[in-house]
Amino acid sequence: MSRSTDLWIAKHDDEAIPPRIRARRKQRKSVVGSERYGYLITVSVASKMKNGAIKWLCNCDCGQQREVLASNLVRGHTTSCGCRMTALATKHGLSRTPEYRAWINMKTRCNDPNTSEWHRYGGRGITICERWAEFNNFLADMGPRPRPGYSVDRVNFDGNYEPSNCRWADSKTQCRNMSVNRIVEINGKEMTLAEAVEITGVKYNTILYRLKRGWPVERALTEVIHAKGS
Repeated sequence: MSRSTDLWIAKHDDEAIPPRIRARRKQRKSVVGSERYGYLITVSVASKMKNGAIKWLCNCDCGQQREVLASNLVRGHTTSCGCRMTALATKHGLSRTPEYRAWINMKTRCNDPNTSEWHRYGGRGITICERWAEFNNFLADMGPRPRPGYSVDRVNFDGNYEPSNCRWADSKTQCRNMSVNRIVEINGKEMTLAEAVEITGVKYNTILYRLKRGWPVERALTEVIHAKGS
């Protein structure tokens, strides 16, 4: 940073400093207690992770508490408990977008033990990265949904929801991803689940829905949907 910039900072209070310069100042110092970062105020060190990263317990202006990585505080990645993005999304109509619904559904599957899909997500250890606690970060990383019929897909089916492991994908791609290493037997012949789906004639959306509901693979592939009254 230039000498002229340092002199400018010295003459102005913190609120008047441009965000870019203020962020640089925060990156040059360690997080301490009773310090404000957006809508969050640091309270105390909550934990230290194996890689040395430190999490701080913070009070949000909305009244909630949240543990946040110190690095996300100083870099401006996390500025609230998540309440601000929910409010902004509602205010600007984003709550009606498919991206927002995908974000809400993702959080429900991982965080709500009362949902029917909990056992396949949060119940088996699938988590959401801290950065995606705020919708704007999720949208910035994932981008808009490419087209109808696409949803959030984890590349590693046993991995977490995070930028490096997620993409928008259609149901056919997701079904293949779920089944890449699963071998099933159809009519006495062993094949991958993806290959079996190709020959059974059952729609990919139907197979995907059944598997997500916990159906046995063979039943999900072979059971025929009968029209009402037939």
